Amino acid sequence: MLYPKIPFESSSFFLESSIANLFSDKASPRVPISNYFIPNKFLFFSNLGIKTLKSENLTRYMLSNLNFLRGKKFDNLLIGPGSGALAHISSSLNTFFLPTHTTFVKASLRTLRVDDANSYIKSCSKIAKKVLSNNSDVDIVLHYDPIHDRALLKHWLVFRIKYLSLNKVHKRIINHFLKKEGVLFYFENKQPWPWHRINEHVWFQLGGYGGLSFEEYQGVSERLVPWVDGVSWRLTPNKSLMYDSEWGSSKEFGDSIREFCNEHGYSFVRIKSEHIMDLSFFAALVFYEMYKPRVNGFLIENFWAHSATAAQLSRLVPYWIPWPDCFSMLKARKHLEKLLSLSIPKTARIGRYCATGPDIMNVKHWEGFFKLLFDKVEFYGAVEDVGFKGISAVKHLIADLFSIPNFVDHIYKLSKIINDKSSRTLDLRAFLKIARKSGLVVKHR
Repeated sequence: MLYPKIPFESSSFFLESSIANLFSDKASPRVPISNYFIPNKFLFFSNLGIKTLKSENLTRYMLSNLNFLRGKKFDNLLIGPGSGALAHISSSLNTFFLPTHTTFVKASLRTLRVDDANSYIKSCSKIAKKVLSNNSDVDIVLHYDPIHDRALLKHWLVFRIKYLSLNKVHKRIINHFLKKEGVLFYFENKQPWPWHRINEHVWFQLGGYGGLSFEEYQGVSERLVPWVDGVSWRLTPNKSLMYDSEWGSSKEFGDSIREFCNEHGYSFVRIKSEHIMDLSFFAALVFYEMYKPRVNGFLIENFWAHSATAAQLSRLVPYWIPWPDCFSMLKARKHLEKLLSLSIPKTARIGRYCATGPDIMNVKHWEGFFKLLFDKVEFYGAVEDVGFKGISAVKHLIADLFSIPNFVDHIYKLSKIINDKSSRTLDLRAFLKIARKSGLVVKHR
């Protein structure tokens, strides 16, 4: 079993999932609790380690489980925003993907003032400057979501190091694993979100993925008032429309990959999307095309309630939803209605992640949503509503620690009973045809 190298970073878990699938194994989010509190290669309490932090070293540590694949060669490799969608796409091509960022956290033993954005920005600026002095060709983004990440922000400053070009670790991995005339796919997800520029290559993202818009964060909308301490985040007007730091990816990184491919004789394909869930729809269509008519229903996943291996072995068409919020569910409905028009049994096994916020669909509505779509449903994961205060906060902690790993274990054990290892493949032309059919933009430059 593989575990995320960075326990607080989503792309790390999905990377492990794509690697585990190559062994018909599973990746589990159940990591030692100590990893969240004891200083390590990604978690710092003092500035001492940050002064010498190098993104190449973080990349090497994050990708170190690729050593299990040493000696193997692949026809295709993928690079893109780490997600359940990209893990499924990788698995369909019998390969793995490389994420577009790595992450580090500056932790504090004292409680930070979550709603004091200016204090966060000041701290961010000092830390990011130190990191940039030893690193080039990266953007550093302080991801500050005082609603969905409220509990984390009381003690953590979360930095994403977004790659602008391939580093030495990436290049060595590609040359080692990709066949001489192989194809390198870059998934460029331009899901928009404003970033506030602090310094050169240092950015601050207010808010994050879900059913809340940037404007709601910026102006503290009426439904946010009960969640925050009577603040209005008055930030500098010096902002640019960029992309969500968690699920987005940059054009610059894609351009660097294309140049590397041209130099080394690899084929390059850029697949562009406007929303991370468009890749979920694409992954489901690819899976269906590969395994029809032998599909057994749907595997509906939500954030870390995910297993690429379980989908493959059980022949359940995977559809991954990033967050249990109302906007994601509206988008999921459109995709699922199209998928249900195909010859797929209308049964679903559904995992739910625990999340809080005024945009989060409660358990009752969550279950009602899927019961309208499917004839038969089974629900797992966070099956109770949670919060940040009192008994709800305890439920949140328990759901984080146990309910999602238990879902992963259950769906994996089920898949091992079915254990359909029959190999199916799609040629490149068919794969790209499905990408265009699903609404993605495909370019060879």
